[in-house]
Amino acid sequence: MKDKILAIVFSFCFLFTNFKYVNAQTENITNNHRIYEPFNLSDTKNLKVKASSVIDFSSFEKNKSSINGLYKGKYVLTNQNDGNSTAKLGLTFTSSIEDLKNFSIDVDGENIDYTLKFLDDKFKVPTGNDFYKEIKENFSSSDYDIKNYKKDDIGVLREFNLESNNTQDLTYEVIVKYYPSKTKVFLSGGKDITSDDKEDGDKKETSQTMKVLRLTYDLSGKYKKPMLFAIGDDINIITKVYSGEKELTSGYRENIEKKSISVLDFFKEMFLNDIPENIKQKISEQNFFEIFAQSFDKILSGVGYDNLGLLSPKSEKQILVSLQFPLESKKEKKLNVIYPISTEITTVNSTEVLKLNLELSALSSFDKFEKIDYKIIGNNEYKYIVDSNVKYKNTKDDSVISINKLPDKVVETLLYKEKFLKGVTRDKPRACTNYVLPIVAIFEVVSVIYLRNTYFRKKVNKSYKN
Repeated sequence: MKDKILAIVFSFCFLFTNFKYVNAQTENITNNHRIYEPFNLSDTKNLKVKASSVIDFSSFEKNKSSINGLYKGKYVLTNQNDGNSTAKLGLTFTSSIEDLKNFSIDVDGENIDYTLKFLDDKFKVPTGNDFYKEIKENFSSSDYDIKNYKKDDIGVLREFNLESNNTQDLTYEVIVKYYPSKTKVFLSGGKDITSDDKEDGDKKETSQTMKVLRLTYDLSGKYKKPMLFAIGDDINIITKVYSGEKELTSGYRENIEKKSISVLDFFKEMFLNDIPENIKQKISEQNFFEIFAQSFDKILSGVGYDNLGLLSPKSEKQILVSLQFPLESKKEKKLNVIYPISTEITTVNSTEVLKLNLELSALSSFDKFEKIDYKIIGNNEYKYIVDSNVKYKNTKDDSVISINKLPDKVVETLLYKEKFLKGVTRDKPRACTNYVLPIVAIFEVVSVIYLRNTYFRKKVNKSYKN
């Protein structure tokens, strides 16, 4: 029996002395949308900032490879000058048009005027102080060079309507033929769109490529009605109606509405209803044009339809908010910001974890930074911080990061449902390891010495008696 006890103790000791914590495979961690802080756009000196923020994913479900959430920031700004000043601030974040309904901002609990600007693609992954310097330089203008149209260009908008008493197995086909060198085309709606190129010679015996777009649409009510917007020379349009595979010549009513309209008015007609009500009043005509200008240009230079969803209200864009308000001498102002966030799920050592990146360099634009506290509220799958390149603390219901000195890098944090996850956590869990392992080591030594002395003493006594 004593032999068995001794074997168990030695096995116990062996397990603890050989237990390893595997480093996170950081090369598998890809970049994601970041959480940003306000930055100082004014020339006013001696502005102090401190903050406390909540990063909340609790009310959102997992998407394909990401989770949406809300960022709720509370900032206290203090004017340390002898005279009154004006705070002029900027804030950038990534959001879809649809999710802007979750955006709000106030000062001391009162709504404040602000402006929105939609940034070019080059700002999609901003990082560090250089980004905010570039924002200041490009704050009032967009340097994106639109190649295929101007906002006051006049195009022809056609909307295709088909009615029938018998909608079962009824398919509407719209075929568009045009020369991309002479006409820019945007076709949308329907069930499916295909594109083909066709060589065609003109009367001057020169050859050019004709593009053929073929859109199909059924009357099930699941799809948007076909719509065609063309800038430039007129185009050749053929429509056909099928019941199953049989082409019909009667039994339906076709109506094609046609009108001339500018690109800007076309944008309004197409997309204005997608803008949340709380945002519409903040968008000027130029600003509205900027939202879609770059994406629309890419579509016109490509296949002529939005196969990537660039114009979808769910398509994410980099957004810049600017605001200003007075700051009395030696007085505090409380700025409250809520904006939508999205962060991605990545795989580390075959385990799915939630990656969270915090971009704090914006706060270095203030003359004095005091501190910022983050409370991270995950969901049931991704609840606690299991790894971070800054100090953190896991509580019963959430995780907390407190920063008193701005780091010189992006804060990278991983979340999972367990407080400690072998193979993901870079550091040993402080909550138990720092205390348990020394205690276990002492227990090991004492137990081995005690059992050895007891076991061998009795064995020697037994041999002596024999």
